[in-house]
Amino acid sequence: MTYDRVLKVDPAKIRLANAFHYPFPTYESVVPTSAKETQTYKYTSDKPADNWFGKSYDDSGWKSGPGGFGTSNTADTGKVGTVWNTNDIWLRRTFTLPHLSAAQQSQLVLTDSHDDDVEVYINGVLAFKGKGWIGNYENVLMTDEALHSLVPGGENVFAVHCKQNNGGQYIDVGLSLRTPPKVLKPYRERAFLSGACCGGPILRHFRHRYRYENPSAKSDMNSLGPLTWLDLVNMSSVRSASCSATSPSSRGAFLRFARTH
Repeated sequence: MTYDRVLKVDPAKIRLANAFHYPFPTYESVVPTSAKETQTYKYTSDKPADNWFGKSYDDSGWKSGPGGFGTSNTADTGKVGTVWNTNDIWLRRTFTLPHLSAAQQSQLVLTDSHDDDVEVYINGVLAFKGKGWIGNYENVLMTDEALHSLVPGGENVFAVHCKQNNGGQYIDVGLSLRTPPKVLKPYRERAFLSGACCGGPILRHFRHRYRYENPSAKSDMNSLGPLTWLDLVNMSSVRSASCSATSPSSRGAFLRFARTH
């Protein structure tokens, strides 16, 4: 809430986050990385021709080896199938994308682990650029041009350049299908509690009970969410208030709120 007392965010979403029930997307591997099983790439540590990322580029002179590429002392990475300990490496990998609907293809994301700087092309089109290093793997959006260049049920090509700056080094890529989060709509029941406030009149405040649909279990679950300032804004002047609450894990919790005037 701002100075003009207009809510700029959805209170229901804030309450979901406060109760640790805010939904997150899920990801399913479509073109696997080397995190579980090594994938075969063509690679070189010698700078190639300027058109090295093109789909029809002739990489027959490049070496062939299993991914991922890096050093064994690099933390939080996938499998090291081929040691890479030079400043730069260029990779190419041909893959077949499964048959996907237009809606599914629009939800494809790049899954990668890079240490350090990386640029990824798909079918000759820039898909992603990243700076520095990341821990483990990430799922990132591709450019629209790269997304539209993908051929479901056909042959596609990754072309990757990774540059080592300092420390560990690693590179590996794949594609995943993103399933957007299902919006969980809370049904709120209010229970009145009472307590003394600084020796003043009895303060009434709310304990909120939410009911959520759990998409993974296909059932409902109940939990008690914490009291937030959004629930106190319409109350008369309050210096402090305290209340007991029950967490979703069924453990007791004691909450205290304070506000000055």
